[in-house]
Amino acid sequence: HAKNIAALQAGHESQASVQERVKALEQLLGASANKHAQVVREIQQALREHQASLEEHNAHQEEHLSRSIGAQCKEMQDVKAMLAKQGADIDERLAQMEELVGDAAERHAQELETLRAAHIAHAREIEDAKTAHIRLAGEARQNLEQHLSVADRLETLENRLKVCFSEL
Repeated sequence: HAKNIAALQAGHESQASVQERVKALEQLLGASANKHAQVVREIQQALREHQASLEEHNAHQEEHLSRSIGAQCKEMQDVKAMLAKQGADIDERLAQMEELVGDAAERHAQELETLRAAHIAHAREIEDAKTAHIRLAGEARQNLEQHLSVADRLETLENRLKVCFSEL
């Protein structure tokens, strides 16, 4: 029996030793689990803070973008209004130029018609002057011929009279 008791005591001792080891392991694991739980809580807290910071940043970005887009829209509306005004100015100036060109064209057409009428009248006057010149030149020739005939006749008469007086 002593052997059995010694074996039983050795089994008890080894069982105590296993229990102590399990207890030590549980303590280590418990401490490690507590540390891990604390780290997880810290990480979760940091994540919440980061998310809050990110949401705040996003809110600021949205506000900034909203103001920026509003300013850009206003600027684009101003540019659009300016371009519309310039377009109207260009349309007005073009209308004025067309009116001036139209007035000038009408005035030039009237002046051209007046010049054509004056040219036709002048051409008639020139034709009348040519006709008168031809008529007068013919009359002058006739008068010259008659004048020469008279001069010839006078010379003939003078010669005869000379002859007549010389015979006496």
